[in-house]
Amino acid sequence: MASEVVPVLEAEKPLLWSLLQDYIREMSAYDPSIEAVDGVYEYAYFDLYWIEPDRWPFWLKADGENAGFALVRRDADGHTEIAEFYVRPEYRRSRVGLESARALIAKFPGPWELSEYLANTGAIAFWRKVLEGRSFSEHEYISNEGNPRIAQRFVV
Repeated sequence: MASEVVPVLEAEKPLLWSLLQDYIREMSAYDPSIEAVDGVYEYAYFDLYWIEPDRWPFWLKADGENAGFALVRRDADGHTEIAEFYVRPEYRRSRVGLESARALIAKFPGPWELSEYLANTGAIAFWRKVLEGRSFSEHEYISNEGNPRIAQRFVV
């Protein structure tokens, strides 16, 4: 299965919003502060990915199909992070996520930080696999919402 990472066009925002809803629904299992309002999960930063210069929305493509998405941003400290990363269930364990994550990381040289919910052991294992062969450090912390998390720091 051929995979690639391509920017999400502004005209494709409705499709990305729909997939983002699926992703947030999955993340709500790890974060009790996430609640839908009238069936919709809010995401305050969504429109900023087409406005701010340090935010980038990407499709994860598999054989030309949208297999998922990644929202990448640079924080105030200059670290690049994948703020959100989602692979549709039917594409999981197909290497699309692994190859796409590595391609995204290679696209942005410099310091990086990734983070996951500490309870999301599948995500932690996935990101450790993505970083296999790289030198990185890890630390646990509590998010502003009170959730235990783990973060990996490294430089590309």
